[in-house]
Amino acid sequence: MAERKAVKTLENSITKIFTSMVSGDMSTEAFLGKKEVINTSIGRKNAIIEKLETRLAALTTGKAASEEVVARLYAYRSLEVLDRDVVDCLISRILIHGDKDIEIVWNDCVG
Repeated sequence: MAERKAVKTLENSITKIFTSMVSGDMSTEAFLGKKEVINTSIGRKNAIIEKLETRLAALTTGKAASEEVVARLYAYRSLEVLDRDVVDCLISRILIHGDKDIEIVWNDCVG
């Protein structure tokens, strides 16, 4: 991930400026100022990483749940007739939102 690589680069830059300070090429005040700026950037990058990981976890969980429903529905693939008993077994209710949005609420046997 690009953000993790950026954090590593920022962490390495702290080592470089510390070396500059120790060798006398940079004052302690300049080092501390630069270190503060770098640590702020690292904090921002880590917050972005955490947000991305949370989104990824939500997507992964959602995908797994969808795949589970599809697997359960797969058992019904050979149905030749969709009669009232089958519909009652599979679907709890159908909600219509506006002109184009339809939400199917599945029974526990499906999802």
